[in-house]
Amino acid sequence: TPAKVARAAPAAAFDEAEDDDAEAAVRAAAMPAVEEGADDGDDAAPRSFADRLEAARAEVRAERRRGELEQRRQAATKLREAAERRKREVQLHELNSTLRRRTDKVAEKQKRKQSAKFKPGTAVRKR
Repeated sequence: TPAKVARAAPAAAFDEAEDDDAEAAVRAAAMPAVEEGADDGDDAAPRSFADRLEAARAEVRAERRRGELEQRRQAATKLREAAERRKREVQLHELNSTLRRRTDKVAEKQKRKQSAKFKPGTAVRKR
């Protein structure tokens, strides 16, 4: 029915319009539904142009808010993933450092043991 088309028109008009002429699109979408309610068989009183205009503006604001929220969610997800990645890199670096220290410690210990062993021809004989 024409009334239902008129109710859906603000969203469709805004989807096609750029931000600069969104106001003109909202006004154009609100115009055709002058006799809304009469064709529909609704008992509700026809909405005034100002009411339709305000409803269309509210819908535009809500759509913008949804877009902004989605952008914020995506940004937060990126930041969270980057923080987790950095955390894993730091943990990996710490583990590598620990492993290197322990390996060096073991190598040093083995070197000391090796030098402490008896080597023929190096001992001084007692007389």
